[in-house]
Amino acid sequence: MMGGTYSVRVKKKSCCKTGSSARAATDILDDLPDGILEAILGCLPLKEAARTSVLSREWRYKWFIIPKLVFNENFMKPTSEDGLIKHLKLVNVVDKVLFRHRVGKVPRSLPTVYKHLENIHLPINVGDLSAITALFCLMRSTPYLQHLSLVVFYKEKDAAIPVKDIPESDINTHFHCSFNQLKTVKLCDITQYKFNMLLIKSILNNSPRLKTMSIKPPKNTGHNAFNMLIMLLRYKRALVQAEIVFLE
Repeated sequence: MMGGTYSVRVKKKSCCKTGSSARAATDILDDLPDGILEAILGCLPLKEAARTSVLSREWRYKWFIIPKLVFNENFMKPTSEDGLIKHLKLVNVVDKVLFRHRVGKVPRSLPTVYKHLENIHLPINVGDLSAITALFCLMRSTPYLQHLSLVVFYKEKDAAIPVKDIPESDINTHFHCSFNQLKTVKLCDITQYKFNMLLIKSILNNSPRLKTMSIKPPKNTGHNAFNMLIMLLRYKRALVQAEIVFLE
């Protein structure tokens, strides 16, 4: 298997039968463990592995798990452009691939546990899966975190991995974390956007010592802020006495 030649073809037009077969094949691959998928994708030339991202939404970022990236003469299309222009284009493409690959492999937790870190104050782009993953990676590495303050915003154009491209079922896995010492949470400029609500739900459901969660919506949200409050009151809390406070 390791010595063979592999290629991936994507046809723009296909009959229903072919489309069904492709979907069935993708479903079978989806059931494979990450280690086997990593081995399969690792056998492909990088350019072909990246092409698997068009198979489905679920496969858009699968190739990020490849442990070894090889940029050779087959990576770029042959061109008659000036050598310097060709070089600059290659550098730009390699830069983007390396950045995407790096943010796609944020570890579940940091190699060092920060036992003395009790306060975190950060901005977070909830439109970016890599930002959400990095936040939870940090929080898993601070077991004595007591006070969390986040300024929440949504900027799709600045996202390394836009959450809109990821199935919600996959995103849910990134919100799993226990906040055993967390006592206060303050969320500023937060709206009723569904991934904001997933963040809130995760904190309420996994913080057995939480005393207060303060919510400050953006100005002039009016009726939407009231609807969000109604939703929050329905969420399960690890500590029933935890108080939700809306700030004007």
